[in-house]
Amino acid sequence: MIIKEKSSQNFIFHFLTISFGTVINIALGILITPMITRLVSTDDYGRLSIFNMYTNIATMILCMGLDQALVRFFYAREEKKYKQELFHFCLTIPMGMALIASFIFYVVDRSRFFHTEFSGMILFMFCINIMAAICGRIAALVLRVTYQSRLYVICQIAGKVAYSGVILLVLGLFRSRNFQSLAFAVLCSTIITAVVAMIFSVEYWTFKPFGTWIKRREILQYGFPFILSMGVTTIFEAADKLSLQYLSTYKELGIYSSAMSIINIFAIIQSAFNVLWAPMQTEHYIKNPNDTSFIQRGNSYITILMFFAGFHLLLLKDIFVLILGKEYREAVYILPFLIFHPIMYTISETTCSGIEKSKRSYLNIFVALGACIVNILGNCILVPIYGGRGAAISTGISYIVFFIIRTVLSNKYYYIDYHLKKLCLLCITTIIFSWCCTFYSFPFITISFYIINITLLAVLYRVEIRECVFIGREYIKKLRYKKEEKGKNNEPIN
Repeated sequence: MIIKEKSSQNFIFHFLTISFGTVINIALGILITPMITRLVSTDDYGRLSIFNMYTNIATMILCMGLDQALVRFFYAREEKKYKQELFHFCLTIPMGMALIASFIFYVVDRSRFFHTEFSGMILFMFCINIMAAICGRIAALVLRVTYQSRLYVICQIAGKVAYSGVILLVLGLFRSRNFQSLAFAVLCSTIITAVVAMIFSVEYWTFKPFGTWIKRREILQYGFPFILSMGVTTIFEAADKLSLQYLSTYKELGIYSSAMSIINIFAIIQSAFNVLWAPMQTEHYIKNPNDTSFIQRGNSYITILMFFAGFHLLLLKDIFVLILGKEYREAVYILPFLIFHPIMYTISETTCSGIEKSKRSYLNIFVALGACIVNILGNCILVPIYGGRGAAISTGISYIVFFIIRTVLSNKYYYIDYHLKKLCLLCITTIIFSWCCTFYSFPFITISFYIINITLLAVLYRVEIRECVFIGREYIKKLRYKKEEKGKNNEPIN
């Protein structure tokens, strides 16, 4: 029991640390985004989103799944040389691929045989940005798997501050208000994030001969399927916006996007949990392969937290939508089903253990493909009828399907009792709650379903809630004790 409490308290500490950093990044984004949109044209801002999208896609593909492999195999052995060689292997191949891709981009651009989205200086910054993003991603992963949460947060904040500073300097002082200036700001942010992460993980940046500590073929076989699964996931996540673009109107797309911006409030919980959970549960499995209690508890805790936040977002949705402005009030009817995106995805991070433990990473392709098909079909049927509401319903249902497929495939190879009956009952009542909020605007209905769902959550997970309260109290006592001890040590000597 003491060991479990200690691991839970450690998880809470790292979770709160990363959450703090996420809150700061979101706050900086809220402050800087309105300034940018008022200083640059919509065309240039749109091109920046394309620049960022292509960078993310290129980074995902060129990493070849080795970023995921680094997390999976990092705890397989305790020797420092093994971990250094694994880091070296998971970095050099993506960087080599990035150099080859950059050369191909340059040849294509110079040949004029194909029309490229970017050319000249923008293409050069794009290639450098990809390489910096890969370095930063792998270096930051080391901070994650070694639980250096504070250093990881510093890296993220440093990048955001750099981006904000360069944007204000270029757009405000030099009056250079074009796409090239925005791309330069993104590049500076990526480079600074990478450099800070590299400094914090400097002990792993050694390129001496290692020998044969790692199994290269096994690592590549594990990582490669992630390229395909993430490619399908990209289509899956873009299906709603593409459907609204071609089957509805740009106005409906704008309202839908504004509703998504409110859902990003979940990023505080989702990002912090996802960053921390993957390395922690992998290490726990490597050291205690037969102990599933840690994963069960993690699943219960995040289920309580995500549904609790989701219910309050539905209750207060009218207040949140007021922030968007008069033209975006319709977002209040789009928002309800979108809560299933962060809720089901985050919970599925705790129920996919079998896929990772069995090293059958190719199963992620079937997970993404199943959800993608449901989302595309749902959008094709519902968007022409309900517009943005239909897209939201389709997205919400597809993420429930995503969770179901991921959990079923995982439990086939590494069974864990997640008490799915409780979760299914909670999902059903939440679907009814969301449906009523999507098509009706009576406060009485919203408040009634809120009370029903909160009560159901408290009853179904009463044991876990008591555990959370106990752990929270112990954590606060520990902080107070440390503060008191620090105060006594700093007392002047008479």
